[in-house]
Amino acid sequence: MVYHCHSINSDDSPTHNVETKSIPKSKKVTSSRKNDTKPTRTNPARAQKKNQRVSHAIKRHVKQRRRDPMHVFVGNLPKTVDEDSIEEYFSRCGEILSVEIRCSGGLAMTTGRPDPAYIAQHSVRQYAMITLIDASAANKALNLNGSRLQIGDESTELVVTRSPADLPEVIEKVQQRLEAYRARNGFTDARRARQSAMRALDLEPTILLETRGDKHPRGKIFGFSFPLPLF
Repeated sequence: MVYHCHSINSDDSPTHNVETKSIPKSKKVTSSRKNDTKPTRTNPARAQKKNQRVSHAIKRHVKQRRRDPMHVFVGNLPKTVDEDSIEEYFSRCGEILSVEIRCSGGLAMTTGRPDPAYIAQHSVRQYAMITLIDASAANKALNLNGSRLQIGDESTELVVTRSPADLPEVIEKVQQRLEAYRARNGFTDARRARQSAMRALDLEPTILLETRGDKHPRGKIFGFSFPLPLF
């Protein structure tokens, strides 16, 4: 019996071919890790502290707003009313920082309130802006809406509001412009007429009041003022 022996070349080994073509294991692991998403970790204690900080900030903001001065507007005032009468009437609501009486009806308030004689001869609508110490006092002042203020023989029903747009003076102006717009253009669309009336409020002419003459007038030459009787 004859045995034939064949030498096997290592280069022809199929096992070796598979190993040379295979991707290294380390590269496979690296590529798979790149595709993996990192899980997000939340710290309950840190999240709770953040929520507490936000809650405290909101409370501080609300508390500070309650401490800030607040304004209310008072309309439908008597013609002979003054700042002292308004301050005395609203003193029950809380501390009042200031009271300013303003005029509507085409008057410019750059020179102060008009004279009583002018008020008696012309139709002047007055309203007041009251500055109160905080929101609590302002809310108490709003409760006086609809109450009556009597000055001498004249008694009127007050309109107290947060917005000057709710004053009867403003509503009256808008209504006048609304009627004029409808009469001029013949439109029946109330919405368009109201928008035009609101825009026309900015074009309302004003009446400038002349100030009283100075008891001691002074002249001016080259920027230097001097009493007139000296020359």
